[in-house]
Amino acid sequence: MKGTEKDLQIIITTEQIAEKIYEIFKKVKLSCFVLPKCRGFSQSSSFFEFIGMTSTKVELLAFSCKERLRKYILNFLLTNYNKPNNGIMLTLGGDEKMETKNKMLVVIINEGQAEKVTDILRKHGSCGSTVFDARGISAKIDSVVGIEIDSNKDIVLSVMTEETLKAVSEIIKESLKDSPGGVILFNLPVSDFNKLHGEVAVS
Repeated sequence: MKGTEKDLQIIITTEQIAEKIYEIFKKVKLSCFVLPKCRGFSQSSSFFEFIGMTSTKVELLAFSCKERLRKYILNFLLTNYNKPNNGIMLTLGGDEKMETKNKMLVVIINEGQAEKVTDILRKHGSCGSTVFDARGISAKIDSVVGIEIDSNKDIVLSVMTEETLKAVSEIIKESLKDSPGGVILFNLPVSDFNKLHGEVAVS
């Protein structure tokens, strides 16, 4: 399915590549929402673990644009940055009646639990995952001398097939069922998914 202007485009890539994308956005006067300082975990990160580095710094860019511009941005990325661990570009959305091959799993857990989730994802076929920090506010908020205490959260994003999603979701729920604050999982349809390597540039 081709993306529409209403669909949300997401690029998750390195800080250096993100800087080049911003230049394109400025040139075409396209606005975007950015989550900086995210952590990226690849499926094959054993080398990084060996040297004591389990993740790389990445940025998440979210924007909407016409199909022609989406193809232009994707083509730019595939032409100039076509190698492993450079990131992904995907489209969230699509017709509700349409069956999508891929889904984005969103996992919200207490701070410090993200690596448990990324380990599960890596072991069960996810192409990789992105983690960013957030803050949770519940209906009942504790306070100390009138200062509200909010709980810090980790949010994990990962794109996978629907078949993998079902299996992984159950494993994550079971593994984290006793964690303080529990775990929240949901998924979103992905109508376009491109790794920024091993792809043929689009026309």
